[in-house]
Amino acid sequence: MNNRSSTREKVYQVADELLAQGIRPTQQNVRDQLGSGSLTTINSALNGWWQSLSERLTRRNSHPELPDAVLGAANKLWDEALANAEFRYQQRLNEASDVVAAQRQADADEIKQLKQQLSVQQNQHHELMQRYDQAIEEGAQYQRQLLQTETALVKADAKCADLSRQLKQEQWVQANQQMPTSDTDTMFDLKVDIQVKGNKIKYLEDLLDKKSKENSELVAALKSAELDAIKQQHRLELVIAQQDARYEDAQAALADCKKALSLAKSKA
Repeated sequence: MNNRSSTREKVYQVADELLAQGIRPTQQNVRDQLGSGSLTTINSALNGWWQSLSERLTRRNSHPELPDAVLGAANKLWDEALANAEFRYQQRLNEASDVVAAQRQADADEIKQLKQQLSVQQNQHHELMQRYDQAIEEGAQYQRQLLQTETALVKADAKCADLSRQLKQEQWVQANQQMPTSDTDTMFDLKVDIQVKGNKIKYLEDLLDKKSKENSELVAALKSAELDAIKQQHRLELVIAQQDARYEDAQAALADCKKALSLAKSKA
């Protein structure tokens, strides 16, 4: 940076000397005077010299009554003012760029965090769906078992009723005879079987009711997870929209700074 600035000043000095001698400054004769240097660097500095020459002539023509010392001092002050304005503009540009970069990084971190939360919500939602499907399948299985038990109980009731009719018939035929032991044992076994199946039906009914409640809880949890996932998605979309808006505002501010600097230079 210092070498380029030094080369630029040397090019300006050599060009002034050549012009004072009535010689048009060119890349080659300036390089010959310097003894070294890149033609590209000399060309860039020479272009700047031509522009500064036009500005200096404009100032001298605008104020021909001013002494050279006063005009030189004024030109120096103006050049320093332009350099200061350029420095402040570059400083503001760098600060604005740093703010934009920091904001974009913060937004990127927040978006990453929101995506992670959304992923967790989606995993929870998937797990709840699996549990819900499993509960539905278990409930259907319990209903099938209950239906089978109820069918067996109906058959046992029918058999018991048939045996009761047979027993009454036997009692009517043999009023004074004792019922055969085998029939008594059969009636007792049927009553026991009915009691056992009744208890099993009661157990299955309680289990089915419990599973129904669990299914209801799973459905509520599933709806809550879906709502949270939607909220997280909306929040993520809002953050992205805000980031885009802030980025556009920063770009507009930078454009305004460039425009203001260009206007200041044109007025000079």
